[in-house]
Amino acid sequence: MIKFLPLFLFLSLPCLAALEDEKEIKAIEKAHAAVDSVKKEFKQRLMEAVQTGDLEKAIPSCKIKVPKPKNMKVGRTSHRLRNPNNAPPEWTKAYLEKFSKAKAEDIPKYVITPLGKNRYGYMQPIFVEPICLNCHGRYVAKDVKAAIRKEYPKDMAINFDVGDFRGLIWLEFEN
Repeated sequence: MIKFLPLFLFLSLPCLAALEDEKEIKAIEKAHAAVDSVKKEFKQRLMEAVQTGDLEKAIPSCKIKVPKPKNMKVGRTSHRLRNPNNAPPEWTKAYLEKFSKAKAEDIPKYVITPLGKNRYGYMQPIFVEPICLNCHGRYVAKDVKAAIRKEYPKDMAINFDVGDFRGLIWLEFEN
């Protein structure tokens, strides 16, 4: 038996879809702004530490707690952790696995996913940049490697190349 929607409900479906699209657009804009702020502050602190010339002293700058935008949970995680405190939230694990096996150009610039009513998860990939190789590359100076091993005995965040998928910045927020 075929059921038909009442005419008023059928006519209102495009409006409901537009509202959902607008809500998602606002959520994406909110997430982009928060992640951009986190990335900017993190990079600034890392660059300041590296510019001192003493890479061993730069190691703690990567350990910094990421700034927390108001009313959001935010963090960094990876498929190859250095810091066990950055273990991935459950909802990010499938993405980490998928992205770790993908070519960089096949990884989306961001992903937003519903986590419940008016609640969203947002992820943005982190790719290895030249500065990252000082501590995450294939050829890390012995003194730097020793300092990393001392701080992170179970370090798995090694042997990366420029452009490799390194992990995610993630957010959880209400919209």
